[in-house]
Amino acid sequence: MASAINDGPFFTLLFLGMSGLGNIPFLTLLAAVIPLILGFIVGNLDAKWTEVMRPVPNIVIPFFAFALGTGIDLRNVIAGGISGIFVGIAATLITGALVYIGYRFVLRRGAKSGIGIASATTAGNSIATPAIVAAADPSFSPFVEVATAQVASAVLVTAIFAPLLATWVLKRQGGLDTDDAVAVTPTSASELPPAGDPSAPTDRPRRTQDDDRP
Repeated sequence: MASAINDGPFFTLLFLGMSGLGNIPFLTLLAAVIPLILGFIVGNLDAKWTEVMRPVPNIVIPFFAFALGTGIDLRNVIAGGISGIFVGIAATLITGALVYIGYRFVLRRGAKSGIGIASATTAGNSIATPAIVAAADPSFSPFVEVATAQVASAVLVTAIFAPLLATWVLKRQGGLDTDDAVAVTPTSASELPPAGDPSAPTDRPRRTQDDDRP
C-alpha cells in the first residue's frame, strides 16, 4: 500500500498543497487515496480479490499512457525526454543511496545491502501524475507535456540503471558470493566409505559388500 501511495499522485498533490505552490482541493486528495484504502481493506478481507486484481495495473498502464501521448507535442517529448534521462539518473542515485543506507544500518543486510538499490525505480503509473496534478490545479497545465515526457524517460532509465547499479554494488561488496554451500553426498560406490569404518560419518550411506562385487 505504501508503494502504491508513493507511486501515485497523492504525495505530489500533498506536497504542492502544503508548500503553497499549488491550489489543491482537499477533495482531490481524498479522491486520490480513498480508492487505495478501499482496495487495501477488500484485499485483506478476501485474498481472492488480490489475485483477481493483480494484473490490472499492468493492463491499464499502456492505455492511459497512449491517451496521454496523443496530446503531447513531439518537440516537448524531445526536450522532456533528454532532461528526463538526468531525472532518472538522479532519482536512482538519490533513492538508491537512501535505500542502501536503510538496508545497511537499519536492516543490517551487510554485504547484501546493495540489493535495495534495485528498488530505486520510477513506476510506470507515475506517467499519469502530471496530468492529474494539472486536473487538480489548472495553473500547471502548461507543464504537463514536458513533465510527462520527463517521467516517461525516467521510467525507462531507472528500469535499466537501478538493477545495473545494484549488481555493481553487490559485486564490489561480495554480496553475490554464495557462502551457504550445500554439502554434496557422494553417489558413486567407490566414493562411499566401506562398511564397518568407524571414522565414516553416520549421516552418509556406507558401501556394502554388494557394492564391492564386480
